[in-house]
Amino acid sequence: MDKIISIDPISTVAVVEAGVVLKDLDTALRDHNLTVPLDLGPKDKCQIGGNLSTNAGGLRFLRYGSLHGSVVGIEVVRANGEVLDLMSTMRKDNSGLDLKQLFIGAEGSLGLITRAAIACAPLFPSRQVVMFRCPNFERTLDILQLARQRLGEILSAVEFLDAACLASVERHGIGVSPFQAGPPRSIYMVLETLGSDAQHDREKLDRFLATVGCEDARNGIEGVRAQSVEEAAAMWRCREGVAPALAADGAVFKFDISLPQRSMYDLVVMTEEWLRRGLGTYVFSFTFLYITFVVLSVLLTCSPVVLVQLVKIDLTVIKRVVWFLTTMRQSRHTHHTEQTAHGAGHTHPCFFLKGRHEFLHRRKIKVQRLGLALELLIKCFHIRGHE
Repeated sequence: MDKIISIDPISTVAVVEAGVVLKDLDTALRDHNLTVPLDLGPKDKCQIGGNLSTNAGGLRFLRYGSLHGSVVGIEVVRANGEVLDLMSTMRKDNSGLDLKQLFIGAEGSLGLITRAAIACAPLFPSRQVVMFRCPNFERTLDILQLARQRLGEILSAVEFLDAACLASVERHGIGVSPFQAGPPRSIYMVLETLGSDAQHDREKLDRFLATVGCEDARNGIEGVRAQSVEEAAAMWRCREGVAPALAADGAVFKFDISLPQRSMYDLVVMTEEWLRRGLGTYVFSFTFLYITFVVLSVLLTCSPVVLVQLVKIDLTVIKRVVWFLTTMRQSRHTHHTEQTAHGAGHTHPCFFLKGRHEFLHRRKIKVQRLGLALELLIKCFHIRGHE
């Protein structure tokens, strides 16, 4: 299930099995001057089947759009064993219903994707990267709007992360900021262009930077353009290193929340203010700025007792939700087998055969740190919605 079946450099369509790792496919495509229209931080681990099942957006969603537009064919196995052959390598197919779209983003609920045909993108030789530091989130939106107007066809990616994220990345040695220490509420922004003419792209980017006014200290915006491939990679590490850095800080729950761009960071500020009333909790934010969702990362360090006092939820309910969230989280990474009373091996990746109290006791620290991020946020938004 991990074979690259074919790559057609003329139609630029690659046919692969679902177990192919994203980075392996991209490496194979580079021999044909092509690239996958999807780029993710964990590209050396994630597989094409999972990318399609979750409709992964990726770092260059701005340039290539969603997988709904890039996938031209799939093969699916339904729960009853029926194989649906929806494979095609044709970019344009107007013959009836486009059934494959039902399975992209369905997370396996309708069937398991086993093969896919993906329309790939050209591998552009010119890549320019700039990193900005802005005094507030509103200025990043101004830069985004200006980038759409001035960079147009070469604009590839626009991402942001806040100062707390960058501090975590630097603390764990994953990346280094090109800026000196700045205000604690700064917002950082990574902008990338892809094109076919390096000189043209550099000149266009220089004009854009002059328009932004990075050299004018009065507007509070700083900008650094990568002068080499190594510097560009270092800037991207600041963004791609956020997830592993936060995971190293402690137990983190992430929430992909769709919001209008103007309101994206308001959610971070509001959640942080509410949670810090008594929890000593940290809220981080990083996202793909050009689409309307923010990845809200909540690092909880409170105990269930404090949580009960704060949100007034029954302790039994909290323990059940904590148990469920923790076991589901664990099931992603481990697969345990126990001997049943009859001596036969029984698989239960979610630990449903273990006693709840025993599980809570053994996982006490993890339970306390994970807390009830989901339940807490629901309660938080519920309260705010009725104020």
